[in-house]
Amino acid sequence: KEYVIPDETGIEPSESPAPTEAIETPREAETEEVTGMDSILESTEPTTDDVSDTGVMADLASKVTADVDEDDYRSHYDLGMAYIEMELFSEAIREFQFASNSVPYRVKSLEMIGRCFVQQDKPQLAIEQLTRGLSLVGGNDGDALGINYNLGLAYEMIGDDDKAQLFFEEVYVVDVTFRDIEEKVKKFAT
Repeated sequence: KEYVIPDETGIEPSESPAPTEAIETPREAETEEVTGMDSILESTEPTTDDVSDTGVMADLASKVTADVDEDDYRSHYDLGMAYIEMELFSEAIREFQFASNSVPYRVKSLEMIGRCFVQQDKPQLAIEQLTRGLSLVGGNDGDALGINYNLGLAYEMIGDDDKAQLFFEEVYVVDVTFRDIEEKVKKFAT
């Protein structure tokens, strides 16, 4: 019996020596098993219609969060920031709520919770969280930039242009380069 094996160039040799004895190696057995599974895998492999990216990310998020101690506030805050990057706002809110139990992370966590509510189109919830954060900051302008900006966005979402303008101007007088604040102030000035 002749065996023809194409080489890397695609040219088939005219003759190959016949094997003296057929010995099945473990590799060949594995290959046969895998090859036999191909048809099964093809029929059960999820399609993009079956699984959304958000669902997969949410599953991954819950697995990652399970390893974090409840009183590890920094890790909860960092996870919240990562979830914002992945646009997993509900998961981010949960992590920031844990982190807000720590005094050093309270104000920034409330700001981020408000930001998540803005992203989820829940401006009233955002206003509630951001107002709490603003009351904790006192008069510290640097710490209040993000809170004021997000309050401006939330009030803009509910159509309260006067309050939105007020909060955007609070940011503008401290830092004219903050995000798109110059555009926001110009929009409300007209």
